[in-house]
Amino acid sequence: MGRLARRGKRGTDAQERQHSFQAQAEHHEQYAETQRQAAQEARERPGGPDQWERAHPGVRDRLTIYEDAYELCSEQQTQRAVQITVARDPTARVLGPRPRHPDHRKVWDRAAEAISAYRVTHDITDQRHVLGPEPDRRSPGGFEQHADWEQAAKLALQARHQLGIDTTHGPGPVSEQARRVTHLTPPLPGRDRGPSLGR
Repeated sequence: MGRLARRGKRGTDAQERQHSFQAQAEHHEQYAETQRQAAQEARERPGGPDQWERAHPGVRDRLTIYEDAYELCSEQQTQRAVQITVARDPTARVLGPRPRHPDHRKVWDRAAEAISAYRVTHDITDQRHVLGPEPDRRSPGGFEQHADWEQAAKLALQARHQLGIDTTHGPGPVSEQARRVTHLTPPLPGRDRGPSLGR
């Protein structure tokens, strides 16, 4: 068989495939039309959805109202759960609820991990102040504990600043700044914390 004959055969094969595809497309279109007609008949037959809606006017509008009310209640419950979590979790009282935005979440997570690591490593059980009192550097092991405390406090202060919780914790050593933040560390005995600078 020559080259031209092979080309002719390929052309014939392509035409046959095209006719086959057209036949399949027509078959699918007929099937889709049959399904559309069946759906229309189901809606219109006695007891079908269209007849039911005509017999119960306003149901669709009321259903939309109920769905909106459900979503609102769900959002309010979520907000309430966040408030309860923040109230019970000392870390959340200092850093606020965990943010949704990925960049903010990274900042929050880093500070929360530092706080948690400090609390676990040094067995801090104070539920009112997330870091407990500032450790005495002169006590046995106090130098290392104070370094960990200062690092956790620094990360908490930076996170509060970056998250917009507290942008005015003011100048000074980390220990002074930390004492100005409610729930981070208690004030020195005999000293008032002064006005709250945030959460």
